[in-house]
Amino acid sequence: VQMAVCVGSAAVYLLVMPYLGFIIATVLILFGMFCWLKAPNKLGALALAVIVTAGMYALFKFGLKVPLYAGIFGFMGTFLSGFAVVLQPLYIGYMVLGVALGLVIGFLPGLSGGIGIGLMLPFTYHMEPLTALVFLCSIYTGGIFGGAV
Repeated sequence: VQMAVCVGSAAVYLLVMPYLGFIIATVLILFGMFCWLKAPNKLGALALAVIVTAGMYALFKFGLKVPLYAGIFGFMGTFLSGFAVVLQPLYIGYMVLGVALGLVIGFLPGLSGGIGIGLMLPFTYHMEPLTALVFLCSIYTGGIFGGAV
């Protein structure tokens, strides 16, 4: 029975590691195994799982230079770097301008965010793609909100 549980745990660990990443999957599997082995203190078992995972991470990442699965942390890094790009002053300026124009377009009867994008699309031909996308999304958002007022 114990061997089947260990093999099953290892199989589950290998299946979830690409999605959860090395750190989360390893902490969870170690904590689960410590609890299954009847660790007297659950908080101590969690602390030991975190310490062992940190040691293994340091060994593989820095000592052996082995790339590890990032899992959700890889996505979060990409997601947060996108925010860092879009929240630059140039893009914030285009957001404010786009929302203001969208509000005016949305206030007018018969016009909406989609029509606002159609009206402002020719002004974006000579912009960089990200700038134009931020501007048009802001127009759409302002237009939808302006139509609700």
